Amino acid sequence: MILYLVGVNHEATRYKQPRGLTKENLVFIDVIESTIMEHSFDLLAEEEQPECLIKYSAVSLDAIHRAHGIPHEFVDPNQREREGIKYRNDREICGLEEFRTQVSHPVLEKDENCGHEIEKIAHAHEIAHQFPIRERFWLNELRKKNAQNILFVCGDIHLRTFPRLLEAEGIRPEFIKDGIGVDYTAIEYSAFDFAKSSNLFSQADCFCKGNPPVDQMD
Repeated sequence: MILYLVGVNHEATRYKQPRGLTKENLVFIDVIESTIMEHSFDLLAEEEQPECLIKYSAVSLDAIHRAHGIPHEFVDPNQREREGIKYRNDREICGLEEFRTQVSHPVLEKDENCGHEIEKIAHAHEIAHQFPIRERFWLNELRKKNAQNILFVCGDIHLRTFPRLLEAEGIRPEFIKDGIGVDYTAIEYSAFDFAKSSNLFSQADCFCKGNPPVDQMD
């Protein structure tokens, strides 16, 4: 299996009527169309849920797959599936008692106007400790499709984490394009840097992890 990776701000892949296509939509469509012309894919997949089609007029990759006749899959877990794999996002991590006592309260004691710093730390925990759970869910879903050449679209920040899992599983990642529609001053990028500098990626245990369900254990 080879995964060809495209990193985006998800708004670049979605559009609503009557707004029509944005500049970011057009850049994304051009990248995908040109990549399809250069490679032979047997699956187009993305970090989205089918429910997004209710909220948006269209999702670009869904429309593109119809034009080219290439199978398409949404592989991100929905809320029920996230509960099943015990995934916690940054807001849920902020709500943990351990986070409040170990992070929020000590930081607030130093500076009561440091809400952004607390939010960054919560994002860092999600990136280092929760992203691997969700990314393994994606990989499991992709494996079910028995595809060999997959074009996979995901949030740009995952291009810094998902390849670790792929390489550990003997899967070759190919980087097509990053940063589509991305603002690199967004909090997840400073959170990623914080996670690296604080060695969160190598932390074997953390209050935010919880116990995985039996079927997710190696």
